[in-house]
Amino acid sequence: MYFYTHPEAEHKFLSTLGTSGERCWGWIEIAFQTPLFILATDNEIEGGTIGRDFMFGCLEDLLGTINASKGVISIRGIGLLSPGYMNGSNLYKFGTIKEIWHHPSKMVEIFVMDDGTRLQNTPGSGCINEQEMELVLSL
Repeated sequence: MYFYTHPEAEHKFLSTLGTSGERCWGWIEIAFQTPLFILATDNEIEGGTIGRDFMFGCLEDLLGTINASKGVISIRGIGLLSPGYMNGSNLYKFGTIKEIWHHPSKMVEIFVMDDGTRLQNTPGSGCINEQEMELVLSL
């Protein structure tokens, strides 16, 4: 998954406030109709806690960040911005993830949302046997 940025979308002033070369944009273009994940975290710092939110376009990157950050961050929640083909509409919709299931050999995921809705991402995979799915994250 890729996010496109455009020069006119960059906030030059806000980018100067970032550290380590961080840059700030007012908007991005979503390159493909794919699920997007927003990881909401609490990070312990000297003197308190700071909340940070990160957007991922790739499930593997999201899970890798969570696994690498165990004991360092506390997860407040994970939001899913699902494209229309997953949620039965022609728009992106936002919800909160309760569980993520993944098929070990196919590019198939099932997202169980906090309201009980099940959203399936099966690009080109056809039918799947849900008995073969593995639980990869439960909140």
